Parts: sequence; structure tokens; C-alpha cells
Amino acid sequence: MEEINTYAGKLSTYAERIMNLAVDFAPRLVIALLVVILGWFIVKQLSRLVKKALERSKVNKELRPFIISFVSIGLKILLIIIAAGIVGIETASITALIAAMSFAVGLALQGNLSNFAAGILMLIFKPFKTGDEIIVQGDWVYVKEIHIFHTILENFDKTIIIVPNSIIMNHKIQNNSIPELRGIPFKLNVPYSEDLNAIYDILLIAAHSIPEIDTSKTPFFWIQKFDDHFIRVSIQFYASQDGYWDTEVKLNKTFFAALHEHNVQIAYPYGVDFGTFGEDTTQKLSKN
Repeated sequence: MEEINTYAGKLSTYAERIMNLAVDFAPRLVIALLVVILGWFIVKQLSRLVKKALERSKVNKELRPFIISFVSIGLKILLIIIAAGIVGIETASITALIAAMSFAVGLALQGNLSNFAAGILMLIFKPFKTGDEIIVQGDWVYVKEIHIFHTILENFDKTIIIVPNSIIMNHKIQNNSIPELRGIPFKLNVPYSEDLNAIYDILLIAAHSIPEIDTSKTPFFWIQKFDDHFIRVSIQFYASQDGYWDTEVKLNKTFFAALHEHNVQIAYPYGVDFGTFGEDTTQKLSKN
């Protein structure tokens, strides 16, 4: 009987302590629950306000979901810490735990975080946009899609390249789509016997016959190289960014027809042949 009375006394003591703790913590728990419920509602409303503000702003569409997510998650974490402090839990330990977890996740996702940071910088500073023609790491490509971790590029033959954003941002980027007017260079090897001034006039008249060529800008004409068998000359005209490649094709065809019409001699790599590149030339090459 004595042991039973002892156990009964201990149980009574434990029950009394539990009741005292419940009485002490009940108001805190109720207040904490009310704070969480009310705070959760406020967080949702703030997230909606941030979303509307971003929609009215000039922030990139691809960046908006991430900003909204960061704001929402950050406010919810802050709300949980406040509720824990009301209950009586040491918030310093929770903060330290969150910091330790963030550090561990950061180490595990170091590469992805660098791509993420690069993606954020790309969306903010906009070195290029979807549809731009760029040159990066020696690849001449079109920008197909910009994502937060990687960018999808498209070659001229429609093949796809997927590049991490950190690689793009750590290299030189040449954006060919920024200027309104863009130069179309044309290179030509001519014999020393040809008149360069006459060739310039022929090319100038031919180029100005194309409506897409900007006639207000003087073309840049220069000698690139004095070779043993020919002179390499270059001339550059200017056209609108819209339809640039179609204009270049049309310009090259027009130049070819104009040079052929005026019997301008073209120097081949092995020298200058003033005859027709056909049977006679083939026989000469086979004899050599």
C-alpha cells in the first residue's frame, strides 16, 4: 500500500505540474496561434500587393515569380520566429538552425546558386533578350529562352544549345541586335590591273539599287591586304536590323551580277585567270 501511495503522489505531482504548465502556456499558445493565422492572411495580402506592383513595374516577367516567392517565404519564416518567441522558445536557436541549414544547402547547391545569381543579373541588366542574335564563347546564335538557371540558344541550323547562366555571364557577350543600323561587309580579291575607283562606283550603284540599304550613310571602303597576286578590298554598307540577313543575301547577289556585267576580274587563290573557269582552266590545273 505504501508503494501505491508513493506512485499516486508522484502522479499527482506530475499532473499538477502539467496543469500549471498548461495554464501558463495556454494563453501564449492561443496568442501564438492567433498571430500565425492573422499573420498568414497578412502575408498572402502582401504577396498579392507585391505581385501587382511588379506587374505595373518594368521588372522582367521571368524575374517576378522569384521575387514574389522570396518575399512570401521570408515573411512566413519571420512569422514562425515571432510565434515561437511568443510561446517562449528561444528564437536565437531557431535563427542559428535556419542559418546552419542555409549554409549546408548553399554548399550543396553552390553551382546552381551561381547560375541562379547569374540569371538574376541577366534579368536585371538585360545584356540580351529573347530573339536577340549574340556571339558568346565563339557560338553565333539566337537567344531562344532565358531561364533563371540556364539559357536556351538556337543555332542557325535550328539546333539547340543549353548553357548555364554563370558561363554566359563570365564571358564576353557580343549582341548584334542592339544597333538599329547594322553594317554588311563585303570582301573582294581583285588583280592589280583593276581600277579600284571604278570597282567602288560599281558596288555603290549596285548597293543603292536595293531599297533596304541606307543611302544616307557613306559606305566604308578600304584595302585590307596587298597579296602577291591580288589586292583584298572591303566595303561596308548599312541596313536596318529588321531583315538583316535577307538584305545581305540580296546585296551579295546584286554585287555578283554587277561585277559580272562590268567584266571585273576576280583573283583566285592560285593567281588570276583571265579566261573562263571551265575546260581550259581545268586542263591547265591538271597539267600543273
